[in-house]
Amino acid sequence: MSELNLTHSNGNKVKLTTPDTLAANRTFKLPGADGTAGQVLQTDGNGNLTFVDQKGMTFLSSKNILSGSAATNALHFNNVFSTTFTQYMIYFDIFTPTGSGNVFCAQFGTASNGNVTTGYQCRGGNMHSQVGTSGGTSKQHYNSNDGVHQLNGTLGSDANSGFRGHAIITDPMKVTSNQGVTVSTICMMHYGAGNQTYKWSERGFSNGDHNTTPSGGFKDLRLGIVSGDASGGNVTTSATFATVYGTVSIYGVRL
Repeated sequence: MSELNLTHSNGNKVKLTTPDTLAANRTFKLPGADGTAGQVLQTDGNGNLTFVDQKGMTFLSSKNILSGSAATNALHFNNVFSTTFTQYMIYFDIFTPTGSGNVFCAQFGTASNGNVTTGYQCRGGNMHSQVGTSGGTSKQHYNSNDGVHQLNGTLGSDANSGFRGHAIITDPMKVTSNQGVTVSTICMMHYGAGNQTYKWSERGFSNGDHNTTPSGGFKDLRLGIVSGDASGGNVTTSATFATVYGTVSIYGVRL
């Protein structure tokens, strides 16, 4: 069995060796240049190796905020979006300790310093059904001229009630389309830990207007709970935002 020894200046070695068994000759041709950070080697089945992007989901960031540290901007992420990915998957478990606010929302920013973009038009709606009942289905629609992507509601007024689910965010950096950022969610609404009877399963969505998308796209994300308007009236950043806490994890997706 042949071995290739690469000796470090300190005398230690890195050893490359052949497989334990080998039925025929094998040739592997290395690429002519290094790949970019995070890429992996891929074979074409004929021994030619190239560096390629990994497919699937890549963990990017997470926050775990305790109820004692709740704040209106507690679940704000800086520099979470880039041109590396066109889609993002977010898993969230978000609550308000005071019971104020009734709609789960997302906001986007560009300054990477906690600011949320204003003057950004977005529209959306949702369909929800009460779990364990028949005929408990309804729908709502939302509008905002200040980038408040209202996604799911209406929450009960119990303290420590909130939303649990996941969201798909498409193209916040506008690298594949000119339609503006899109957010879609599937979640359960929690009407407080003391009352588990009233739960709703809900699908929500919101699409941001491409005509007002900032140049260069978005970099930041903030998840929150706001006093929304289920009748479709305009909601701005001056609306009442609840203090929030919870857990959020963000993954980039390569297709």
